[in-house]
Amino acid sequence: MATIYKLWAEAYDQKEPFDIIKGPIDSFLLLGKKWIDYRKEVNALIPPVPTIWAEREFLRNALNYIERQYDWVDVDYDIQFSHIPGQLLISAKNTEVYCPARGNLIGEVNVSAKALFRHLPKRFIGDVVALQFKGNKLFIYSREFPARWTEQNEE
Repeated sequence: MATIYKLWAEAYDQKEPFDIIKGPIDSFLLLGKKWIDYRKEVNALIPPVPTIWAEREFLRNALNYIERQYDWVDVDYDIQFSHIPGQLLISAKNTEVYCPARGNLIGEVNVSAKALFRHLPKRFIGDVVALQFKGNKLFIYSREFPARWTEQNEE
């Protein structure tokens, strides 16, 4: 009924549940409208996917710096991504690198260096690069990397 209601509203260019002759619409169409309104309320309650938008050149330079610091081919290590206001903090072993970024990541995402550097694109296109965390995966440019999310402890 929601689909039929949407089609009906588009056909008559209606914002309110009334038809062309200003009479009340069919009660089944009202069920469709109620379902649409309900879905909007539910979607408003669901938090967005944790996403960080990092400046492309800084991010590439930071990842290249970490890759040159440590040999990930022989010994794997974790790379941590976390967000502080205005900055993306990338940590690996004893190295911390900051990159201009904005977003909504609370906590820390850990990724294997081997997995990241083997499949990370050599070039980023656009001004910003989106890093998204869904499930147990970190997505960078539609490439997915197995990741672990840990929540920050507030003391």
